[in-house]
Amino acid sequence: MKHLTKLGVGRSVCLTLAVFALVVPAYSADHSNTDHSSSEVNSVADMIQKGRAYVNFRYRYEHVDQDGISSNAKASTLRSRLGYETAEYMGFQALLEAEDVQAIGSDEYNSTVNGRTTFPVVADPEGTEVNQAYLTYSGVPDTKVLGGRHALKLDNLRFVGDVGWRQNNQTHDGVTLTNASIEDLRLFYGYSASINRIFGEDSGMGEFDSNVHLFNIHYGGWDIADLTAYAYLMDFDEAPGASTSTFGGRVDGSHDLSDDLTLGYDLEYAFQQDYEDNPVSYDVNYYRVEPSLAMAGFTLAGGYELLGSDDGTASFSTPLATLHKWNGWADKFLSTPANGLIDFYGSLAYKVSGAHEWIDGLVLKAIFHDFSADEGSADYGTEWNFLAKKKIDDNYAVLVKYASYDAEDFATDTEKLMLQVTASFKQLLGS
Repeated sequence: MKHLTKLGVGRSVCLTLAVFALVVPAYSADHSNTDHSSSEVNSVADMIQKGRAYVNFRYRYEHVDQDGISSNAKASTLRSRLGYETAEYMGFQALLEAEDVQAIGSDEYNSTVNGRTTFPVVADPEGTEVNQAYLTYSGVPDTKVLGGRHALKLDNLRFVGDVGWRQNNQTHDGVTLTNASIEDLRLFYGYSASINRIFGEDSGMGEFDSNVHLFNIHYGGWDIADLTAYAYLMDFDEAPGASTSTFGGRVDGSHDLSDDLTLGYDLEYAFQQDYEDNPVSYDVNYYRVEPSLAMAGFTLAGGYELLGSDDGTASFSTPLATLHKWNGWADKFLSTPANGLIDFYGSLAYKVSGAHEWIDGLVLKAIFHDFSADEGSADYGTEWNFLAKKKIDDNYAVLVKYASYDAEDFATDTEKLMLQVTASFKQLLGS
């Protein structure tokens, strides 16, 4: 399924997506009062006819100024997705999703596969592929089984995520089983035989043959906090040094201190060891503590995160995480340094409300990080992050991000400016 580009369908997919983007809004307007929830599905034909088609476009411009590289990156890319999800019939449901990433205008950036190594890396390579293709079965009460290629996000994405920031997401080829037969308790198991990474099929690191077992238990019946326990056993043929076993737990929740003030808390601990063919024997710890206060649209948060080191020989790794979410948007810590990583951070966010319809819902956020080593006394550097985002309506959203990393003992000074526009449409068919 990953060889669609070689068959020359990239342009066809783009054209189909463009036509679909024009058709869906009109169709939605003409059928906005149709109630599909009551439509009966009595056959495989009904299952297909009464499904849901969707299309998503995401344009991004990313500018990177990095010390030590003479040319600045100017990545202008468009990600297009076209998907179809069937209705459910006898417990079965299917989804098929195609994805295309193209450079629009300027391609002055190192995508990791385009050979433009005189520019900083922006890991958004061009390509066309089947992004997701899976079948689910929910005929057993409170249980769902999924098999095929799928994006996978667990909890806060610290250990298992879809790398949603990048234009080409990370997906798994495998199976998952979710059970919620006990009230307030969710049991999850996933097995992945292959990981399709963000670098695409033209990269030697674009796909990991794997033997990954993911166990996750979530309890939500406690009023003041949710409880999560997990065990992630990851074995990678192409990257044995990333083969790890991780066991941990998380407590997160909130408590109203008054009618206007809410205290939030997020605590997590994990223990990690080498696993299977990892050539290094080690064991390390992970800690994260993040309290917050929310009042009148403002949220003030602070945190301490540690990814430990074992005497500088190996450090805590999270190879399947959505890494852009953590440790700064300049992406200087996508892999943990051998001496580990300590991240002291603080943030202030504000969501506009009650001002004017044009700006209501606007989210503004500032984050400061102070990075240092767990092993030794290295002061890695500091970073500022700024964000403004606005969901215009159900179909459109805009986002601006800025990151500035000031290096001390690790990496180099880096500035990034990211501008993004998203357009999404979906429509139930077969009235």
